[in-house]
Amino acid sequence: MTNSTEDLAQKVERALTCIKNHPDGIIQSELWKELGMDSRTCSRILKQLEDEGKITRQACKGSSYLVTWIKSEKKVGKFTRKMLSAQAVGGD
Repeated sequence: MTNSTEDLAQKVERALTCIKNHPDGIIQSELWKELGMDSRTCSRILKQLEDEGKITRQACKGSSYLVTWIKSEKKVGKFTRKMLSAQAVGGD
């Protein structure tokens, strides 16, 4: 494992911990500022966490996102999540 990989893993863990500490969610731009990282790195980390089923991102105020921890951290694939989302809004 290289230092850059270790650094990324640590950043992912710090981001998840920070999100968990905001039970009502945190605005994505506030998150990257709180973590002291650039917005691009934070976006990549959040994409990873979202793909792993650990967080959700909901559009809010302009181009910002509200980031929320999924307490169960149920890991589901993209296809399954899409089907669940479609069912939740009344699709088949």
